[in-house]
Amino acid sequence: FNIGVLAINPSFHETQMTDTMFSQLAKSWKNTSPNIKEEYGDEYFRQIEETWQEQQELVLWDPMNVVNAVLSNIDENQKGVRDLPKNVIVGADARFLVYPLSLIPPEVSSGIFRTLTKLVGGNNSNDDDSGLKPNLMVQSTKARSRSE
Repeated sequence: FNIGVLAINPSFHETQMTDTMFSQLAKSWKNTSPNIKEEYGDEYFRQIEETWQEQQELVLWDPMNVVNAVLSNIDENQKGVRDLPKNVIVGADARFLVYPLSLIPPEVSSGIFRTLTKLVGGNNSNDDDSGLKPNLMVQSTKARSRSE
């Protein structure tokens, strides 16, 4: 049928799902068993809430980046500039971190991710066997541009 397929792999972009993500997490926390809440503590949830609010501006890209990537690839294909690629990676974090990590064996990429998480999130005395406690998002002092 000669149908072109374009797989878009966006990183974190603002969507209706990300808009409701924290409210869904709060609902889950509210419905969590008292034993689990006691184990983690209310401070853990407050830290997640605070970090989520701080990080939203840093990690959520403008959704127009995805639209522009789709339109650009379709336009170039129709003009004969190039064939449609199989995958289009949108977002600097996906392009320079997630995608390269996906190309190496999971044991190695997990180790790299674990090390990076320790470096940016610090180490905690309550760590589990993997060396990680359920981590909060990466703290950053610099805001990055919302567009690519």
